[in-house]
Amino acid sequence: MRAGKRAGASASWPGLSVPRLVDRERDLAVLEQALDDDLPGLVVIAGEAGVGKTRLLHELLRRRRERALVAVCPAFREPYTLGPIVEAVRRLVEDVAGLRLSGLAGALRPVFPEWADRLPAAPEALPDVAAARHRLLRALVELIDAAGVELLVVEDAHWADETTLELLLLLRARPQRGPRLVVTYRPEDVRAESLLRRLVAQGGVSRLEPELLDTAGTADLVSSMLGGEPVSAEFAEFLRRHTDGLPIAVEECVRLLYDRADLVCEDGAWLRREVSEIDVPPSIRDAVLERTSRLGTAAGAVLAALAVLEGDRAPVLVAEVVDLAPHEVESGLGEAVAAGLLQEDRGARVGFRHVLAARSVYHALGALERGRLHRRAGAALEREPVRRADELARHFREAGEPHRWAMYAEQAADHAISSGDPRTAFRLLLDLLVGGAVRGAAVSRVVQRMPLYAAGGNEPLRELVAVLRESAARELTEPERTEVTWQLARLMFHVGDMEAASVEMERAVPGLVRDRPVAAVHAMMMLARPLGTARQAAYHRTWLERAGRLVETSLDPSPAERLSFLVDRAATLLVLGDADGWAAARDLPPAGRTPGEVLQRARGLANLGESAMLWGRYADARRWLDTAVALAEEHRHLRLRDLLGATLAHLDWLTGDWTSADRWTAAALDADEPAFARRRTAAGRALR
Repeated sequence: MRAGKRAGASASWPGLSVPRLVDRERDLAVLEQALDDDLPGLVVIAGEAGVGKTRLLHELLRRRRERALVAVCPAFREPYTLGPIVEAVRRLVEDVAGLRLSGLAGALRPVFPEWADRLPAAPEALPDVAAARHRLLRALVELIDAAGVELLVVEDAHWADETTLELLLLLRARPQRGPRLVVTYRPEDVRAESLLRRLVAQGGVSRLEPELLDTAGTADLVSSMLGGEPVSAEFAEFLRRHTDGLPIAVEECVRLLYDRADLVCEDGAWLRREVSEIDVPPSIRDAVLERTSRLGTAAGAVLAALAVLEGDRAPVLVAEVVDLAPHEVESGLGEAVAAGLLQEDRGARVGFRHVLAARSVYHALGALERGRLHRRAGAALEREPVRRADELARHFREAGEPHRWAMYAEQAADHAISSGDPRTAFRLLLDLLVGGAVRGAAVSRVVQRMPLYAAGGNEPLRELVAVLRESAARELTEPERTEVTWQLARLMFHVGDMEAASVEMERAVPGLVRDRPVAAVHAMMMLARPLGTARQAAYHRTWLERAGRLVETSLDPSPAERLSFLVDRAATLLVLGDADGWAAARDLPPAGRTPGEVLQRARGLANLGESAMLWGRYADARRWLDTAVALAEEHRHLRLRDLLGATLAHLDWLTGDWTSADRWTAAALDADEPAFARRRTAAGRALR
């Protein structure tokens, strides 16, 4: 055998090319046929990370002639509400002044502040969060239509925020008009409660799942990286076996082998060196890190900056984060792009070609270096004309600057709530508390702002209990201690620690009566409910009567506050075995439409339904519970919805009706059903 050329052995040997798209012609034909149907529809490309969804999509877009709006959902730790769509519109639409927009588009002013003077006047604020969110989505749809978008693409939808997914559902609800939709996502990364599951499960969806490469496809991909020269069948099978034919893993392993000079070209074909001398890396991370170690200092610096920034970024922003001269930044970016680690998009922004590579670089940074880069990134992003509070919160959190972290996290939470995304708001504020960014009396203030109904399970609430316990142990004024004790007791009730919650609640009542009588009524009503304690019925009735006297003599409650008291009173009477509870339930005031009244009605109906189950009046229970579920789902009270699922699963068991068993079994697990069952059992003992 003649001596062969070794890759990497000489600087004159040509570098590796970016692999071409291989073995996907059938997939492209399927996609084009789906997009050419008469009616606009939804085309879904689903598959694991690195299987080639993005390459397939980009080739499809290259072949299409429609005006396309391409939204990419970055792998941010906290997804930004409507961020992918907003950024895509900014790239596609230079100015809205020439677009035919109605007054509805005024709702877009908070989302596009840079266009505020060219958009219609802001509409009147709506009291209902769901209605405000729906108006914002309708305004976005109008803008998309006015911009002439014929093809709307959402990449990596598993990372999309819920409001972006609601926009897609709204667009899907217009079957006769609007842009065709293309969505890519990873099924394994979709959360159980994500609206993406509902979107892709609808009828009329064209679904494609790209397959892994076989040996022939692996050989074609590797050959395209090596100047089109043939690859030995043995080498192709070796790579396929060690990578399962995942295109990104094949590519990364070839690059590593090439950099190590472990590829040899003999007799016109590429092959690896002796089997005993080759060890394919156990993970893509190892491959990426070895490749980055061969790059120059400037390239390493820009890779670190982009790993910290996340997503595709303008080179000028990268230059602000790294402490290098402009020509060094340009040189570093060029080297990283040439190495196949970075890529440029149509807007001349740069970013990692693969998310896995970005994460590999990020986690390889030392803690001090990560903190330094996050601090510089936060400072640079603060100077941007359009600032994203959630992004700034992340950077200052990692930089160890609690004051700025808290400031931006609270701003981001406010934005999430106003955009109809309470779950994101809860996560942002919980992160703030658990991370210790606020302390002392400020803890109570932040907890008051948290939408606890969006917690999504008991574990986050248990974390809050721990934070409040620590806060209560600190030096506080009397009003501050009362507030912390009250919040601690409420959370203990939520997580099922009833006896300890009752003790803390009794401690808080005197201060609440003095400073916050409305909260005092809530505290008394919680003590009136025989949930999980061994107290006598007379104890609970005493608290019920005290709450009633306080409402009548010392309060001028709002409609939501009065409704809260009345529904809780009716449910408590029923749990205590008092038939007057049925009359109290019948005499409830008519339904209100404010967010507070909706939440209190949903919560109250849930309690009434559970109370009716104790009496064996299952038809009444199901009617109340079904209404409560509908309200909770419509207004995104996720924790309440999950708790209702646990109650309905119990009702199904009692009645032998298993038509919705699958749905409510999952909800029962999400709600921490053991604690929920303990509360119900204790209530039953009190009734008996």
